[in-house]
Amino acid sequence: MSLVDGPLRNPRPVIVGAIFAASGTAFLVTAQGYEGGSALHMGPGYFPTLVAVLLVLIGLVNIGSAFRASEREGLRHIAWRPLLVIAAAVLVFSVLIAATGLIPAIAGLVVVSLFATGVPSLRETLLLIVVVEIICLSIFHFLLGLQVPLVVL
Repeated sequence: MSLVDGPLRNPRPVIVGAIFAASGTAFLVTAQGYEGGSALHMGPGYFPTLVAVLLVLIGLVNIGSAFRASEREGLRHIAWRPLLVIAAAVLVFSVLIAATGLIPAIAGLVVVSLFATGVPSLRETLLLIVVVEIICLSIFHFLLGLQVPLVVL
């Protein structure tokens, strides 16, 4: 009896889950060398530990999902456009944040990422820029006090 005949028709989720869990475990072991701190006073190991635990959990959920459904489908289609557009949006953000500041970089990120699903309307674009700017500035500038210039002149 092979894996295909048994409860596991598609081994991909198990393989991907194992990679996530192994990576998370390795990061968790590495992060233990740093002081963790607490949620209010985070040390250098707090965030890496949190991400490592999340990676392990995602891996375990992925492995478990492979056995839940009786019939699994393999990867049929890769949506290349959204994948490439979102990657381009992150690249645009990383270039703009140093050259123009946080506010224009967020606007550039939003504008480019909206093209992942088609051509956005001007109203949709402007509304989303305003909402994302307010959320990001509230979190990163005011709440966390991130030392990034808002606009570089």
